[in-house]
Amino acid sequence: MGKGNPYEGNRARLQRLSDAKFFGGWVLRIADKAIVVKAPDAPGFQTGETFHFQVFGQDASLVFQARFASAIGDQAVFELSQNPRQIPSNEQARRTVRGITANLAHPSGSVELEIFDASYDGLGVLCALELQNGETYQVQMQSPVGDLQVSATVRHCKPAGDRLNRYRVGFQIQADSRTELARWRSQLGLAA
Repeated sequence: MGKGNPYEGNRARLQRLSDAKFFGGWVLRIADKAIVVKAPDAPGFQTGETFHFQVFGQDASLVFQARFASAIGDQAVFELSQNPRQIPSNEQARRTVRGITANLAHPSGSVELEIFDASYDGLGVLCALELQNGETYQVQMQSPVGDLQVSATVRHCKPAGDRLNRYRVGFQIQADSRTELARWRSQLGLAA
């Protein structure tokens, strides 16, 4: 493992073994003996605490244990205490997304979305409106690979505790054009 690792940029789930509490984060770097994770809860971790990791990949997930070594802000460094094992993925890989904007067509008007992650058929966004589960909207995304119009069905919506008057929304997406959607997935490294 190391540079260019396909798990870098993916979602990770951490469980602290001392109290079985779960945390989420994003893999920034992973190497033979260490992993760096962006995790909002990192400042509360204690040096030497052991965590069970699951890093979600497209075809397989990595599982391993690691000890917390240090943190700078929300970036936590862990030392691997065992070699990662690959297991079949039990959920889709989610990748961090930057620089992609979107607009949601809402009855009250166009609403700007901040996309923060994407999976094979889903998006995680920040939105100024509270949306109801099951509602479907048209979303226009603008990205370096071109524009893409999708139907987006709300799967969950909850207040973004760290962002005032914002909601974290998970969408399941479908596109009219399979070609455009395939191009989008390929650009994000989510091709099937």
